[in-house]
Amino acid sequence: GLTPDGGATGAFSSSSAPNAKQLEVLIKTRDIRELEEELIINGSVSSDSNEFDGIVALCTANATAKGGAALALGDIDTAVKLAFDDGGRPNLAVASSQAYTDLLGLLTAKIGYMQSTQTVFWGFTTIVLHTMVGDIPVIPSMFLNAAQSGSANAIYFLDLSVVEMRVLQDLTYEDLAKTNDSSKFLLKIYEALIVKAPTFCSSITGIA
Repeated sequence: GLTPDGGATGAFSSSSAPNAKQLEVLIKTRDIRELEEELIINGSVSSDSNEFDGIVALCTANATAKGGAALALGDIDTAVKLAFDDGGRPNLAVASSQAYTDLLGLLTAKIGYMQSTQTVFWGFTTIVLHTMVGDIPVIPSMFLNAAQSGSANAIYFLDLSVVEMRVLQDLTYEDLAKTNDSSKFLLKIYEALIVKAPTFCSSITGIA
């Protein structure tokens, strides 16, 4: 309850109450980071001039088009080989959630094809493929699917030596002018994805 001087006690202590503005800033920060991931995957300058082109738009070379067929382990070897033959050394794969699940099923039947888990340098654990160019961790993205990208289920193999996120201004918080009984703010970030050699990358698209 409240003390006579208006202070809070017990379960309603001010120390346990959330700061509404701080909570909103945290929620909006997560929103903008999810938008960032979506643009890294599906960004399209032709659709919106305020966006940058993402992986789906930039990495069109060396595509293994499945045409609605199921994923096979041989497709991975083919995709990596295509990038290798063009000078690439893929060291990261980004997959749709369905393709990631399909890949797990295939690897369960042939466990020697992967390490059980590996912690990648972003601090989380994922499966790793053993390929002709070395180990390739596979990261699922919720934005790489038919509803989001229009490319159905797919896996993109990236050579990170030619993939850069150019940051003009990192995520920044600013208070806005107070014109009524509210506290307004904005979050902004200016950046663009660049793939300097798309042929160093490859993909498997149109997976069933």
